[in-house]
Amino acid sequence: MQNWTDMPHRIIRTEMTKRGISYAELVERFARIGIIENERSLRNKVARSTFSATFMLQCMVAMDMMVLDLSGYELPQPAEPIRAESSFPEVSDE
Repeated sequence: MQNWTDMPHRIIRTEMTKRGISYAELVERFARIGIIENERSLRNKVARSTFSATFMLQCMVAMDMMVLDLSGYELPQPAEPIRAESSFPEVSDE
């Protein structure tokens, strides 16, 4: 099962692969939208997968990705809710 932290990394890498975009090309595409990055920095950010929403949007725009369709991705499933036991004793109205 996938976890939420892995999702941004997987989305960017999958979309890069679908479009045949290397990190070197992504650097060039970032430059076209006025963002200066180097290949190592991009690799590290994507691998870390804890980047900002701003970086995710920049990647999407640089890849000409105007729509993000999550239906093709295995999304993490919610765990069963855990009900907390009350730590307070019952109070009687008597």
